[in-house]
Amino acid sequence: MLLIKNNKGGALLLALIILTAAFLFGTTLLHIAMADNNHSVYQNKKNQAHFLARSGAQAFADYIVDNPDDLTTSQIDALITDILNTSGGKSAPTKLRKTDTNYFQIQLQRSGDELLIQSTGYVDQVEDTVSLLLRKNISNFPPLDMAVFSMGSMSLPNGTIYGNVGTNSESPGSVAFSGGPDRIHGQLTLGPAAGEDTVSCAYGDINTFIKDPNPLSNLTKYREYPDPVFPAFPSIATPANVVSQKKTDNNAINTDTYFTGGIEAGTAGPLIINGSSGHRTIQASNFTISNSGSVVINNTGNGTLNIVVDDSFTISNNTKMTINIGNGDVNILTDTLKMNPGTMIVNRTGDGKLKIYVSNRLLLQSSSKINVNASGVKNNPEWAELYYAGSESVHLGDDLDIAAFIQFDKAPLTIDNGGKILGNLVIGGNYLSIKGGSDADVKMIYAPRANVIVSEGGHIKGAIVSNTFTMSGGSIITFSEPGFDPGLIDPSLDPNYQIVLWQ
Repeated sequence: MLLIKNNKGGALLLALIILTAAFLFGTTLLHIAMADNNHSVYQNKKNQAHFLARSGAQAFADYIVDNPDDLTTSQIDALITDILNTSGGKSAPTKLRKTDTNYFQIQLQRSGDELLIQSTGYVDQVEDTVSLLLRKNISNFPPLDMAVFSMGSMSLPNGTIYGNVGTNSESPGSVAFSGGPDRIHGQLTLGPAAGEDTVSCAYGDINTFIKDPNPLSNLTKYREYPDPVFPAFPSIATPANVVSQKKTDNNAINTDTYFTGGIEAGTAGPLIINGSSGHRTIQASNFTISNSGSVVINNTGNGTLNIVVDDSFTISNNTKMTINIGNGDVNILTDTLKMNPGTMIVNRTGDGKLKIYVSNRLLLQSSSKINVNASGVKNNPEWAELYYAGSESVHLGDDLDIAAFIQFDKAPLTIDNGGKILGNLVIGGNYLSIKGGSDADVKMIYAPRANVIVSEGGHIKGAIVSNTFTMSGGSIITFSEPGFDPGLIDPSLDPNYQIVLWQ
């Protein structure tokens, strides 16, 4: 009997041991399952944070690399500098959708030609960071580090240059000095194989005309400045809405319209042309502002406003066109532009520009002004662009004021009698003359095919690239860093950023 009782007690004890072991094993499995679930939730949030961070870095990189707003390299660099200066390079928290609770932040770091984008994604309390390296492509465009660089010969009978001067010339006498002393306050750099006989002095020696401890040097290789590429004009569809009679009233234009009878803003009061949130096109056979007429263009949104004139756009009798620009451009396309005299006032609140495209004739006379404020003072030249595709020679003078990037395809250009230009000047033709007290704060005169002549007291501040160069008559050229973007003359030369490495 005692033996039987002892066996029953052992069975109960064994059952308790098995039950306890099963409980402990089950608890362990539960903890393992819960830990695995927590890890799975964390990893899921980590993955979300990673892809959120990557999306933020990719979006910013795409804007810099793809350049959808067609910014110049200098404008992109200025944008990055502004971000670095105003917020230490760190963006505000950014959500993909307004209703999201998750977000990302971007931190920028720039070193030389490299831009590091660090983006951190935040999902609840979980975060993940990715890095994307961009590097700027450096083109083979020669440096713009001299007051004057001539591909060929140079003649300096008079005038003064403050800054270094260079040429590819090597032929004896191809750089000629005469007149008074001290022509160049800087160094003269000759072609790679040139000797001192390349320089011809009417009297004295090289030190008479060049004021520098080391007056002569040689290029290590020839400089080849490429021809400028003239841009294609925008192709704009003719509006479907056609009005056959001439528009002479001052009723505002608010819709896409083709005025086959033309537009004349005379004495009826200001004619107002309004842009839209999208694109708007106003076309006319002729467009004239005369007598006491005036035109006000309101394009303060993000859309582009096109004004297309089949024949002649004329602003005369000291009349004015006021152009209010937001983030969208105002494009004026015309066969002929006449201003005799007239004024284009530009007020800008965004990043848009006034772009003027002239196909055949450009006649700007007697105190006309382009891109000035209401007081007649020149605005930032980056606000306006003027393109001339014609072959007929152009004269800019008589106290004319222009603040713009100006590009001529092939026409000869003369600036004289007090003509004042502020902005870069690109010439694709073979002749440019600046004389008669004219003042050009051009930053850059890029005319690698042109014979450039500065005479009769012409003043230039900036840098010049020419085919040949002549200076006389007390003219003055003062070098200043042009900050010139080669992409302005050929988009393929634009040193864009490219994606290098994801981390």
